[in-house]
Amino acid sequence: MVKTSQNQSVKKKRNTRGMGSIRQKNGGYEGRITIKVNGKSKQISLFNKDKRILVQEMIKAKQESNDNEYVEKDKITLEEWLKKWIRIHKKPFVKPRTLQGYIEKIKTNIIPYLGNYPMQSLDRLILQEYFSDLTTGNEKKEIKKYAPKTIKEIKSILNMAFTDAEIDKIIKFNPIPTIRTPKVQRQKKKPIISPAEQQQLIEILLSETNGLCYIFIMNTGVRPGESGGMKWKHYSYENSNVKVRDNYGKITYYDDNFEKIESTFEEKDLKTPSSYRNIPLQKWLNNLMHTYMLYIMKQKGLYKQRTVRR
Repeated sequence: MVKTSQNQSVKKKRNTRGMGSIRQKNGGYEGRITIKVNGKSKQISLFNKDKRILVQEMIKAKQESNDNEYVEKDKITLEEWLKKWIRIHKKPFVKPRTLQGYIEKIKTNIIPYLGNYPMQSLDRLILQEYFSDLTTGNEKKEIKKYAPKTIKEIKSILNMAFTDAEIDKIIKFNPIPTIRTPKVQRQKKKPIISPAEQQQLIEILLSETNGLCYIFIMNTGVRPGESGGMKWKHYSYENSNVKVRDNYGKITYYDDNFEKIESTFEEKDLKTPSSYRNIPLQKWLNNLMHTYMLYIMKQKGLYKQRTVRR
C-alpha cells in the first residue's frame, strides 16, 4: 500500500491485458488508458464504483478511439453529441420517417445556433435565450420566428438528447424541462363548405387527371400517405368499403454526419395500431370507385382485381 496526498489508500496498479491499468481509489476504481484523440495519443482516466462496468467503459473507449469516434465527455459539443445520440440511441430503434424528422430539425433549427457549445456549458440561461429567440425571432442572430408547435417539437428532441446525456454522465442534469416555451393553442374550427360547394368542387376534381384521389381523401378522411399505399385488393365493391393497411411516401436517408444519402419512395408501416381500419364508402363514391377500377383494369388488360396500387 501507498498513501496519497489526502491520506487515502491506493492499491498497486494492475494491468488489464493491454487495455490500460486499474487501481482502487475513493471507494471505487480508476482506470487509466491511452487512446487517440484527434490523431494524438492521450492518457485518460475513467472512474466507476463497479470494476466490471469500468472495464467495459475502457474497452468501449479503446474501440471508439480505434474507429476515430472517441470524444472526451468534458469537451463534447452539442453537435458532436447529437450526431452520436442519433447513431446509438435513435437510429436502431425508430422508424426511418421519424429519424428523418429528428435529423432535419437538428440540422436546421439546433446545430446552426447551439451546435458549437460544449455540452457542459449549455446552462438554463443559454437554452432559455435560444427558445425565447425562436418564439419572438432575432434578426441579429438570423433566427426567424417559429410556430409554438415547431418549438415544442424542437424542445422534445433536445429533452430526449439531454436526458440520455445525463444518463451517460456527459452532463450532471438535464435543464430542458425547466425551459419556458409558448403554449400550443387549439386550432379554431374551420368553416365547412356547403353541400352545393362540395358538389361544385367534386365536378371540378373529376375533370382533373388525379381528381378522384382528392375526392377519395376528402370523403374518407385518410391521410395522403395512406391513400398512396392502398392497393385494389384493399377495395371491396360488394362490401362497399376500403381497408387501410399500408402507407406510401418519400423518405430521406442521412449518414452519421447528417449528410443526405438519398430520397426514395417506399411503403411504410402505419403510424399506430388504430390506423389499421376499414372505412365504409357512400354509395355514390363506391360506384365511382368501381367504375374507375374497371377502367384501370381495361387499360392494363386485366380481368381480375389485383394488388396493383390505385
